[in-house]
Amino acid sequence: MAEFTTNTHRFDPYKNFKFRVKFSGRVVAGVAEVSGLPDAKIAKTKYMKHKQPGLTKYTNVTLKRGVTGDSSFFNWVNGASANKDHKDITIEVFDESGRLVLAYHLGSSWPVKLAASDLNADGSEVAIESIELAHEGIQITNC
Repeated sequence: MAEFTTNTHRFDPYKNFKFRVKFSGRVVAGVAEVSGLPDAKIAKTKYMKHKQPGLTKYTNVTLKRGVTGDSSFFNWVNGASANKDHKDITIEVFDESGRLVLAYHLGSSWPVKLAASDLNADGSEVAIESIELAHEGIQITNC
């Protein structure tokens, strides 16, 4: 394993990527995977003979969790198109000792896709629910 320059006394910081997702002011249970953080592309535009930065496009963020009795994602998807229900999402990252070290804040997020894995009575896998979120930008806070 490589050593890290910011935490020279640690060999493997943030082992196992311990994190917690907050949605509507409460912790979402069972989120096991987050993808798309931070992922942004800046378009280039041409003005006269010079290139300059254009609009920033953020990749959607996907949250995956085991299916639980919590129907908040489903309810959000059902009501999102009708009332433009945008929410702020916070993803907090912890170190091995449980200390908060980093937080991603997704501003004005809304669901664009909700999916669940196929149910299979012969399998032993956990049913997985995923929600894909569009957002208006990511802010990172070092704690």
